[in-house]
Amino acid sequence: ISEQKKKAREQQIIKIAVWLKDYNYLENELNNRMQNRLVNIKEKDPVKLAAKVREVLSIEPGEPIRDIYEVVNSAGIRLHLSEMPLSDFFGLSIGEEDGGPAISVNVSKGISLERQIFTVAHEMAHLILHKNSFRPEMFEDDQEEENEANLFASHFLMPGDEFLKALERCKGLHWVDAVLNVKRYFKVSY
Repeated sequence: ISEQKKKAREQQIIKIAVWLKDYNYLENELNNRMQNRLVNIKEKDPVKLAAKVREVLSIEPGEPIRDIYEVVNSAGIRLHLSEMPLSDFFGLSIGEEDGGPAISVNVSKGISLERQIFTVAHEMAHLILHKNSFRPEMFEDDQEEENEANLFASHFLMPGDEFLKALERCKGLHWVDAVLNVKRYFKVSY
Protein backbone atom coordinates (compact mmCIF):
# COMPACT_ATOMS: atom_id res chain seq x y z
CA ILE A 1 0.00 0.00 0.00
CA SER A 2 1.45 3.38 -0.96
CA GLU A 3 2.24 5.96 1.68
CA GLN A 4 -0.37 8.32 0.22
CA LYS A 5 -3.10 5.66 0.36
CA LYS A 6 -2.04 4.75 3.88
CA LYS A 7 -2.40 8.39 5.00
CA ALA A 8 -5.79 8.75 3.27
CA ARG A 9 -7.01 5.55 4.92
CA GLU A 10 -5.75 6.74 8.32
CA GLN A 11 -7.70 10.00 7.85
CA GLN A 12 -10.88 8.06 7.12
CA ILE A 13 -10.36 5.85 10.16
CA ILE A 14 -9.93 8.95 12.34
CA LYS A 15 -13.19 10.42 10.96
CA ILE A 16 -15.00 7.14 11.62
CA ALA A 17 -13.57 6.95 15.16
CA VAL A 18 -14.81 10.49 15.91
CA TRP A 19 -18.25 9.62 14.52
CA LEU A 20 -18.43 6.46 16.64
CA LYS A 21 -17.33 8.31 19.78
CA ASP A 22 -20.07 10.91 19.20
CA TYR A 23 -22.63 8.20 18.44
CA ASN A 24 -21.81 6.31 21.64
CA TYR A 25 -21.89 9.55 23.64
CA LEU A 26 -25.39 10.31 22.36
CA GLU A 27 -26.59 6.76 23.06
CA ASN A 28 -25.31 7.00 26.61
CA GLU A 29 -26.78 10.47 27.19
CA LEU A 30 -30.15 9.33 25.86
CA ASN A 31 -29.91 6.06 27.77
CA ASN A 32 -30.69 4.30 24.50
CA ARG A 33 -27.78 1.90 23.97
CA MET A 34 -28.16 -0.57 21.09
CA GLN A 35 -27.89 -4.22 22.08
CA ASN A 36 -25.77 -6.45 19.87
CA ARG A 37 -28.06 -9.39 19.03
CA LEU A 38 -25.26 -11.32 17.32
CA VAL A 39 -22.71 -11.32 20.13
CA ASN A 40 -23.47 -14.84 21.40
CA ILE A 41 -23.39 -16.64 18.06
CA LYS A 42 -20.51 -19.11 18.11
CA GLU A 43 -20.82 -20.73 14.65
CA LYS A 44 -17.54 -20.68 12.70
CA ASP A 45 -18.68 -22.10 9.34
CA PRO A 46 -19.58 -19.05 7.18
CA VAL A 47 -22.46 -20.80 5.36
CA LYS A 48 -24.05 -22.10 8.58
CA LEU A 49 -23.41 -18.74 10.22
CA ALA A 50 -25.33 -16.94 7.46
CA ALA A 51 -28.36 -19.15 8.15
CA LYS A 52 -28.00 -18.67 11.93
CA VAL A 53 -27.82 -14.87 11.65
CA ARG A 54 -30.92 -14.87 9.45
CA GLU A 55 -32.67 -16.97 12.11
CA VAL A 56 -31.61 -14.71 15.00
CA LEU A 57 -32.78 -11.64 13.05
CA SER A 58 -36.09 -13.31 12.09
CA ILE A 59 -35.38 -13.27 8.37
CA GLU A 60 -37.06 -16.19 6.64
CA PRO A 61 -34.59 -18.62 5.01
CA GLY A 62 -35.76 -17.81 1.47
CA GLU A 63 -36.56 -14.14 1.95
CA PRO A 64 -34.35 -11.66 0.08
CA ILE A 65 -32.82 -8.92 2.20
CA ARG A 66 -35.05 -5.95 1.37
CA ASP A 67 -33.23 -3.35 3.48
CA ILE A 68 -29.72 -4.24 4.63
CA TYR A 69 -29.50 -1.05 6.67
CA GLU A 70 -32.58 -1.96 8.69
CA VAL A 71 -31.23 -5.49 9.17
CA VAL A 72 -27.96 -4.14 10.57
CA ASN A 73 -29.81 -1.71 12.82
CA SER A 74 -32.05 -4.49 14.17
CA ALA A 75 -28.90 -6.53 14.89
CA GLY A 76 -27.63 -3.75 17.15
CA ILE A 77 -24.80 -2.69 14.86
CA ARG A 78 -24.12 1.00 14.33
CA LEU A 79 -23.90 1.94 10.67
CA HIS A 80 -21.79 4.78 9.28
CA LEU A 81 -22.24 5.79 5.64
CA SER A 82 -19.71 8.19 4.19
CA GLU A 83 -18.30 9.27 0.86
CA MET A 84 -14.63 8.40 1.07
CA PRO A 85 -12.00 9.40 -1.49
CA LEU A 86 -10.66 5.85 -1.71
CA SER A 87 -11.95 3.90 -4.72
CA ASP A 88 -10.58 0.57 -3.50
CA PHE A 89 -11.76 0.95 0.11
CA PHE A 90 -15.33 -0.30 0.51
CA GLY A 91 -15.76 -0.43 4.26
CA LEU A 92 -14.59 -1.59 7.65
CA SER A 93 -15.95 -3.01 10.85
CA ILE A 94 -15.24 -1.98 14.42
CA GLY A 95 -15.40 -4.52 17.25
CA GLU A 96 -17.06 -4.07 20.62
CA GLU A 97 -13.78 -3.45 22.45
CA ASP A 98 -13.31 -0.34 20.27
CA GLY A 99 -16.80 1.08 20.83
CA GLY A 100 -18.70 -1.00 18.27
CA PRO A 101 -20.07 -3.09 16.90
CA ALA A 102 -20.09 -0.73 13.97
CA ILE A 103 -19.74 -0.87 10.23
CA SER A 104 -18.59 1.98 8.03
CA VAL A 105 -19.37 1.84 4.31
CA ASN A 106 -17.95 3.92 1.48
CA VAL A 107 -20.98 5.31 -0.39
CA SER A 108 -19.05 7.31 -2.99
CA LYS A 109 -20.72 7.73 -6.38
CA GLY A 110 -18.41 5.23 -8.08
CA ILE A 111 -19.45 2.39 -5.75
CA SER A 112 -22.69 0.66 -6.73
CA LEU A 113 -25.50 0.17 -4.25
CA GLU A 114 -25.14 -3.58 -4.71
CA ARG A 115 -21.46 -3.36 -3.73
CA GLN A 116 -22.41 -1.32 -0.66
CA ILE A 117 -24.97 -3.97 0.37
CA PHE A 118 -22.38 -6.72 -0.06
CA THR A 119 -19.88 -4.69 1.97
CA VAL A 120 -22.32 -4.40 4.88
CA ALA A 121 -22.89 -8.17 4.92
CA HIS A 122 -19.15 -8.82 4.51
CA GLU A 123 -18.27 -6.57 7.46
CA MET A 124 -21.02 -8.16 9.57
CA ALA A 125 -19.20 -11.47 9.07
CA HIS A 126 -15.96 -9.96 10.35
CA LEU A 127 -17.76 -8.76 13.51
CA ILE A 128 -18.88 -12.32 14.28
CA LEU A 129 -16.14 -14.54 12.85
CA HIS A 130 -13.03 -12.47 13.41
CA LYS A 131 -13.52 -10.75 16.76
CA ASN A 132 -9.85 -11.10 17.63
CA SER A 133 -8.57 -9.69 14.35
CA PHE A 134 -9.31 -6.01 14.90
CA ARG A 135 -6.07 -4.07 14.89
CA PRO A 136 -5.93 -0.42 13.88
CA GLU A 137 -2.42 -0.77 12.51
CA MET A 138 -3.46 -3.56 10.14
CA PHE A 139 -3.51 -2.33 6.54
CA GLU A 140 -3.25 -5.65 4.74
CA ASP A 141 -6.27 -7.94 4.94
CA ASP A 142 -5.92 -11.60 5.94
CA GLN A 143 -6.98 -13.41 2.76
CA GLU A 144 -8.51 -16.39 4.59
CA GLU A 145 -10.65 -14.05 6.71
CA GLU A 146 -11.66 -12.10 3.60
CA ASN A 147 -12.71 -15.34 1.86
CA GLU A 148 -14.78 -16.37 4.90
CA ALA A 149 -16.47 -12.96 5.05
CA ASN A 150 -17.22 -13.11 1.30
CA LEU A 151 -18.71 -16.60 1.68
CA PHE A 152 -20.89 -15.45 4.59
CA ALA A 153 -22.07 -12.36 2.70
CA SER A 154 -22.94 -14.41 -0.37
CA HIS A 155 -25.02 -16.90 1.59
CA PHE A 156 -26.55 -14.26 3.84
CA LEU A 157 -27.75 -12.26 0.83
CA MET A 158 -28.54 -15.30 -1.37
CA PRO A 159 -29.23 -18.48 0.63
CA GLY A 160 -28.25 -21.48 -1.49
CA ASP A 161 -31.68 -23.11 -1.77
CA GLU A 162 -33.40 -19.83 -2.62
CA PHE A 163 -30.69 -19.03 -5.16
CA LEU A 164 -31.36 -22.35 -6.91
CA LYS A 165 -35.13 -21.65 -6.87
CA ALA A 166 -34.54 -18.21 -8.38
CA LEU A 167 -32.45 -19.79 -11.13
CA GLU A 168 -35.15 -22.36 -11.76
CA ARG A 169 -37.73 -19.58 -12.23
CA CYS A 170 -35.48 -18.18 -14.97
CA LYS A 171 -35.48 -21.37 -17.07
CA GLY A 172 -35.91 -20.56 -20.72
CA LEU A 173 -34.48 -17.04 -20.42
CA HIS A 174 -31.28 -16.05 -22.14
CA TRP A 175 -28.45 -16.39 -19.59
CA VAL A 176 -27.96 -12.61 -19.48
CA ASP A 177 -31.64 -12.08 -18.66
CA ALA A 178 -31.48 -14.86 -16.07
CA VAL A 179 -28.48 -13.26 -14.36
CA LEU A 180 -30.16 -9.85 -14.34
CA ASN A 181 -33.39 -11.34 -13.00
CA VAL A 182 -31.59 -13.09 -10.11
CA LYS A 183 -29.51 -9.97 -9.48
CA ARG A 184 -32.63 -7.81 -9.14
CA TYR A 185 -34.41 -10.35 -6.95
CA PHE A 186 -31.59 -10.54 -4.41
CA LYS A 187 -30.34 -6.94 -4.85
CA VAL A 188 -26.80 -8.12 -5.48
CA SER A 189 -24.24 -7.44 -8.17
CA TYR A 190 -23.71 -10.06 -10.80
